[in-house]
Amino acid sequence: LTNASACLKTLTEIEPKTKTTTQKIHRLGHLKATILFNMCQYIDCVDEFEATVKSYQESSGLSKSDGEFGLLLCDYAVALLAVSKIHEAKMISDKAFSILSKAFGTSRVEIVEALSTRVVVLNAFGKYKESNPLLQQATALARRHLGDSHPRGAEMLLLNAETLMMQGQLDESAKLLKKAQQMAVIFLNTGHFLLLKIEFHYFKLIHLKAKFVESNEGMFVLTEKILLQGGDEATKESDHDSSSKER
Repeated sequence: LTNASACLKTLTEIEPKTKTTTQKIHRLGHLKATILFNMCQYIDCVDEFEATVKSYQESSGLSKSDGEFGLLLCDYAVALLAVSKIHEAKMISDKAFSILSKAFGTSRVEIVEALSTRVVVLNAFGKYKESNPLLQQATALARRHLGDSHPRGAEMLLLNAETLMMQGQLDESAKLLKKAQQMAVIFLNTGHFLLLKIEFHYFKLIHLKAKFVESNEGMFVLTEKILLQGGDEATKESDHDSSSKER
């Protein structure tokens, strides 16, 4: 997250100069949309995903049933949820699952992304009886292929914790959040989007436990942390620009 604005600036600079295959241009669009999502710029993120998906669909010579397109649709569905377009998100997630299932089968690690996306979408509808079996399937596949020493394991713990929280199982959710945090700090730098998400859900959980003062203070500190990181990055860019002018 600290370097997101710098990444976005670099992408914006190189995009018009890029003379490459259509597929690589779509990968740039996917990457740009992902960065916007991590910066919580959800409306711009959805617009970027929409343009990239439309371009992909209109491109000749590209298969609309390959795994890369399916993964693009997974992330697009999650972005749609962020702007409360849950019915569109469900339609896109169903399409992504169908594409990835045909491309990879249902026992490969690539299908974890499609299963996780369907879980998030079904949770948004409150359909926990449908989402829980998919969540267990995704968790088992991730563990089988990646083991416990992988950031994906922390993501799956967070998704399990979030699902339990939405069903009111707060104590069990808290245990999984703690495990997710312990696992994530091994692999990820401070300020990584996943670590911030885990913190956010922890403060959300204690708010649900009616610990309002602790929750509000925690959210304030978390917000301040994000703003300070953004400020540090802006300062670095400003210092770099100044030194460039001096040279």
